[in-house]
Amino acid sequence: MCTWAHRVARSPARERPIPAWQRACGAPCPRPLRTDDQPEGIGPGKLTRPERTKVRKGNQIAWFCAHVAWYCLERGVWFAIKNPTNSILWKLPAYQELLQDSRVTAVDFHACMFGSKRDKKTTFVTNCGALEILRQKCDGSHEHAPWGLHWHKGWQFATEEECEYPKELCNAVAAAVAGAPKLPRPGAAPVRRKQKSRPGPLQTATGAAVGRQSKTHRHKQAIPVYKSRSPSTRQARRSELLIVLTY
Repeated sequence: MCTWAHRVARSPARERPIPAWQRACGAPCPRPLRTDDQPEGIGPGKLTRPERTKVRKGNQIAWFCAHVAWYCLERGVWFAIKNPTNSILWKLPAYQELLQDSRVTAVDFHACMFGSKRDKKTTFVTNCGALEILRQKCDGSHEHAPWGLHWHKGWQFATEEECEYPKELCNAVAAAVAGAPKLPRPGAAPVRRKQKSRPGPLQTATGAAVGRQSKTHRHKQAIPVYKSRSPSTRQARRSELLIVLTY
């Protein structure tokens, strides 16, 4: 079993600067709601009400995923939390504490090495060592699509096109997790497997005494089917035989 959290919250993402000519054409220019010094959100007096709501919801989702990660660690379950490598999410106190655990590691890689159109730097914070196979940097053997804004029935950020996992990345993650060994539960007793053994001669003899015959050891039946026969039954069968012979 593996618990997966994809793009925990959008507000911790760092905003890319918008060129002046695009701003002049009416392109949206969202301002940053967090900083490295204030990863949980800038001062409340500097945010509008919708911005405060966005930051609060982002913090709640981020804290929830961190608690799920600790829950998985306590119960021996794989987990992975994905966000951009330079995301301010990793500077939240909950994730700083999580990354200090020796069982947790941050796997950094370029998404373009797994089918993405752009050289997006991505990080998986996980306790699954098998995901280390994803730690790859761009080798420069392919071209990258541009970042920024473009017009297609409205202004669209290039980051929105990178939300979905490419098929190659999905296959790599599935293969890594499927081949990972199962985590033992902390404090759980080792599972004892019941060994199957063939019964010995003494056991088969005891079973034969109560009417159970072994497939491998055949014994003489201890008690006959008929303990005794009455004389009347013997005489009746003899008379039947004589009648048949003299007919």
